[in-house]
Amino acid sequence: MAARGGILAILVFICSCAAAAAPAAEPAVTAISPLRDNGHLACRILTSGLPGERLLSSMRSGIVSAVDLEVDVLDAHDRRVASALVTFQLAFDLWDEIFSVRVEGREHRLDDLAALRAWLARPPEIRLLPVADLRLMDEPLVLRGSLTLHPIAPRDRLRVQDVIAGTGAEDRNEATVSFGKLIRFFYRDQDKANDPTSAVRSRPFAVEELSHAVAP
Repeated sequence: MAARGGILAILVFICSCAAAAAPAAEPAVTAISPLRDNGHLACRILTSGLPGERLLSSMRSGIVSAVDLEVDVLDAHDRRVASALVTFQLAFDLWDEIFSVRVEGREHRLDDLAALRAWLARPPEIRLLPVADLRLMDEPLVLRGSLTLHPIAPRDRLRVQDVIAGTGAEDRNEATVSFGKLIRFFYRDQDKANDPTSAVRSRPFAVEELSHAVAP
């Protein structure tokens, strides 16, 4: 019974998130460009619309959200020859009322929503692969970047399930199934941002032509 009460409570929360999730445009990568960073292929990205109302609603409820940036390396024949996945974990501190972004083990603390939006619109350069791994690939190469949004970060889902379930194993199993159904129902379109039609490509490039990253 406790689990059912918890599920109803989170259902109300998810409904409110879904109702708010009607932005004018889905968050997306708007530009991606390659560069060389200390022996690695790296990229600069620009985005628009992040974090978006769906993620923001979750964060303001104390839930960690996440954005996956997937970068594919395509060769001269448009084949994917390498890929990298970088995850931005987004959180809101309910006590200090500040936002944070954790990426690759580093946390960036941001004073307000405007600062969060600015950081996500132009995050720091991201290392992808050692340049040596690209030597045998057919050039010119192209980077393709896209986003996947997670209103509830995969690493935070277990915690939310435990809150719903309480302590009983049977209740936890019921909550896990019910929670999964709720997420699929209310966020069933969350993977559209990772549709290849929304992916953005860089200019074609050769490894030897890459400019070097400028130190901050």
